[in-house]
Amino acid sequence: MATVVAMLLAGTLAVVEGTTSTAVHAATTDTLTLGSNIVVVDTDTGEPVPNFDFIINVDNTGTTEQRSPTDGCSPATAGYPDTCNWTSMGIDSQSPVFTQGDQSDLAAGLASMPAGRYLISVLADGYKLDGQHFTMPLDTTDQVVVELEAPPLPDATIQAAVFEDISPVNGAPDLPAEHGLAGFTGLVKDTLGDLSTDVYGAPLCGTGLCLSYCYVVDNGIDVGIVAPIDTDGRCPNDPTEPPGMYPLPGHNDIPPLGLLAGDYDQPVPATAAIEGKIKIPNLGTNRYTLTVTPPDGTSFIQTTTLEGNHDWDSWVMEGATGLDTEFVVAGEPFPAIIFGYVPPSDSLAGA
Repeated sequence: MATVVAMLLAGTLAVVEGTTSTAVHAATTDTLTLGSNIVVVDTDTGEPVPNFDFIINVDNTGTTEQRSPTDGCSPATAGYPDTCNWTSMGIDSQSPVFTQGDQSDLAAGLASMPAGRYLISVLADGYKLDGQHFTMPLDTTDQVVVELEAPPLPDATIQAAVFEDISPVNGAPDLPAEHGLAGFTGLVKDTLGDLSTDVYGAPLCGTGLCLSYCYVVDNGIDVGIVAPIDTDGRCPNDPTEPPGMYPLPGHNDIPPLGLLAGDYDQPVPATAAIEGKIKIPNLGTNRYTLTVTPPDGTSFIQTTTLEGNHDWDSWVMEGATGLDTEFVVAGEPFPAIIFGYVPPSDSLAGA
């Protein structure tokens, strides 16, 4: 016979029917207290950071709880657009500051925080600015952990896919109908002009010349380079086609079109893909633009654009790999920047 169990937890009466089931309602708190449910720690050591300043903003970036326009996101809804909380609505032009202070204010506790979503940003001497999103009220067993990273910060890489855009001409790579392209030159600029050295003072890309290569990519990792299949720099698509691959690193002083059979001393993995791309390593955190130009003597025409420009913005954070953090095809990492090219042709010839 079923039994009825009544539990009083955090002022809430939970009634559970059955002999094997129990209802557990976690206790919550509307107070944020340093050392109790919020901690600020060193990323590497895990030790608390004792002194810092903070600011807490209301997170009003919207939600995805309304799954269709009929849930309040249709212009036909009374009160629209206030009834729609989608991020794309862009109703709020700024994020209100809820409060700010230093470690002593958090140690005393921030009480009676209204239910909602927040972002805390923390700044401490000797650390990079960082933060954490959280939602109030908090379960009493939860902690908001803000990890701060001390220098030296890891360097970053820009990557760009370089490909022929012919099947069809659509501003996007379409494999295996299209090939990657090697031998194209990348030019990086920041707000002061052309970039010639990396964060260590060495020439960019090791030689000062950043070129696209036919990279052998296995399980998302670059493992080698191979030679193009023609003088236009087209990369092979079939991993069984090249006789082998040249290992990484140390390839930047080899002309992409100058690989010889004797340079190959490793087999190409059967599971690999071959991609044409430029990699520019050892960069610092910054906003860059990347321009890619075809080899001299060729007549490739660029088909891709970012907001109508030939160059492509790259907002680089420390440790960035150059792979897109949002665009994932079948779970395979893909460069955040793409440059497509089409050779001139006369499709009406002989018509």
